[in-house]
Amino acid sequence: MNSLVFDFLVHEGEEEAARCFIKEANLCSTHIPDRMQKRVEICKHVQTGNIEAAINGLNDLSPEILDTNEDLMFSLLRLQLMEKIRPHITSENEEELTKMFQETLDFASENLVPLTRTGHMNKLEDIMALVCFPFTQLPEKFRALVNENQRDIVAKQVNTSILLAEGYTVNSKLDDLLNYYRWSLRQTPNWDVKPSSSSTSEEVSSSSC
Repeated sequence: MNSLVFDFLVHEGEEEAARCFIKEANLCSTHIPDRMQKRVEICKHVQTGNIEAAINGLNDLSPEILDTNEDLMFSLLRLQLMEKIRPHITSENEEELTKMFQETLDFASENLVPLTRTGHMNKLEDIMALVCFPFTQLPEKFRALVNENQRDIVAKQVNTSILLAEGYTVNSKLDDLLNYYRWSLRQTPNWDVKPSSSSTSEEVSSSSC
């Protein structure tokens, strides 16, 4: 059980909690992974909107992660573009909006278009809609793109990519166990269990005595 909990904390990047758990559970032979702190730092950069620092951190940690994962690179650059757009999205200053539109177009053309593949073009078009139409008139689907919870979504993607690069599984062992438990519950039919005729007869005989 201790190993399951520790593995879960490592996967979630809870370094301080993992250290406390080692101490409280007296796990003398268990150690924090060497690069866990760096992984946590990179994810925090994403969660605070410092995407450039996150990309630099990933390249320092393991350059092949971004070299071989275009989906992750696209997600990071797309988030970086959203961070640039967010402060100006509701502005009514025409000059400011024009400047934002040009900067968005330049950034997208230079960084995102080369990564555009099936499935990515729609995501890029969604971003461009933010600067092509008045923000208040856009459907919620588009306005949600500038919500800061997008940072958490990409941070989780970054965390998973680093874990895989370091030989870990996508999910912790505890998550896998819980998923299997939920799956087994869904597979179990909701049968009404009724006593067999023999057991019913025995109960009747017993009550008669």
